[in-house]
Amino acid sequence: MSQQAPPPSRKQTSGLIHAVPCPHCGKNNDFREIKNQHLLETGSKFSCDHCQRMYIVTLCQPTTLVGLRQVEGKRPAQQTAKPGTAISPRRGR
Repeated sequence: MSQQAPPPSRKQTSGLIHAVPCPHCGKNNDFREIKNQHLLETGSKFSCDHCQRMYIVTLCQPTTLVGLRQVEGKRPAQQTAKPGTAISPRRGR
């Protein structure tokens, strides 16, 4: 008895909410309005704005970016930082 090879996996893509490439044609789709309507969730089916082919949402992951910029000076040694703002050295090293 011969074993059949599993079917080829479907192509998956991911991207930022305003530019998610279609897994069929590769053109970007914008999901911001769908998110604003609270319709964007895992398992939802939509069609491409360009090729009209269907795809399913496999991941909805919020992303938090933190930006930092250099400023002059150092924190004074006697000043104590507010809770949660000071970085402490790791223990046990």
